[in-house]
Amino acid sequence: MVTPEVKQALDSLNASGPLSCIIVGIESHICVTQTTLDLLRAGHQVYVIADGVSSCNKEEVPIALARLRHEGAVVTTSESFMYEYVGDASTPE
Repeated sequence: MVTPEVKQALDSLNASGPLSCIIVGIESHICVTQTTLDLLRAGHQVYVIADGVSSCNKEEVPIALARLRHEGAVVTTSESFMYEYVGDASTPE
């Protein structure tokens, strides 16, 4: 179940179909995992930025990322995502 705050934010976009969502955050095994799973279950494409998530227990991060990858999220790095998003390394952006 998507949290009410996330649902309200997504609804305000008035999107006609699935969204591409980029996830960063603290406590990869709790907040990041639950938000990602909610978005995946709602039919959205989810990118989890591996170098943009953390945990107070460092052993939790690789386990959470492996689970999210298995569930269908794209686990990538910030640099890889940005180059993919921009589409061409020669652009000024």
